[in-house]
Amino acid sequence: MKIPFAPLGAVLSVLALFVWMFSSGRNDPSAVDSERPLATSVATPTDDVPVLREQTGGSAVPCVVPLGWRIARVDEPFDLSRTEARAAFDKASILWEDAVGLVLFSNESDGALPVRFVYEDDQERTQEQSRFAGMYREAVHTQEGKVTSVTREIRIYRFDGLDNLVKVAAHELGHALGLGHSTVPGSVMGEEFVRADRSQGVYGVQPGDVQELRSLCPEL
Repeated sequence: MKIPFAPLGAVLSVLALFVWMFSSGRNDPSAVDSERPLATSVATPTDDVPVLREQTGGSAVPCVVPLGWRIARVDEPFDLSRTEARAAFDKASILWEDAVGLVLFSNESDGALPVRFVYEDDQERTQEQSRFAGMYREAVHTQEGKVTSVTREIRIYRFDGLDNLVKVAAHELGHALGLGHSTVPGSVMGEEFVRADRSQGVYGVQPGDVQELRSLCPEL
């Protein structure tokens, strides 16, 4: 009479084994702790990674001189050679340096300030931005609240001749130095100066621009 109960006993034994294994796994700290390093091995960033944004108020990290610039891109529809583009930015740099009396910029093959001539890049430009001939953009990278690096960029969208390009370049270089828009008549930092529909007028680096720069950067 014991034989019929043998299969039942075997089944009960297997079930008991599974119950013991399940309960041991739940009560064994190592079974849970072994997964914890996976959750904590990736450090949680303390600062969001910034993106390039328009800086009409000037660079958030001003007074970096001499600031190296380079011609990084010239779209073909501009019908502008890189040599001509460099010459225009050289002249714009000289406008500032003659007014301030110091070397503020340098043309370097690996310059931290790339200049990009972007032809009708409407997908990346808002309606407000499309009114302007150029734009200075930057991203400030931080770690634990401290600035670690700055990504800079000048974009030229349109200009009316090489002389006008020099003025547009001077305006954007002023933003890179840290200057915002000016209300001083004739200032190269005037907001109306780089409107896409304005090509006339005599503009330059005014004494007020130099004073503003020296106030912002006393070491200059």
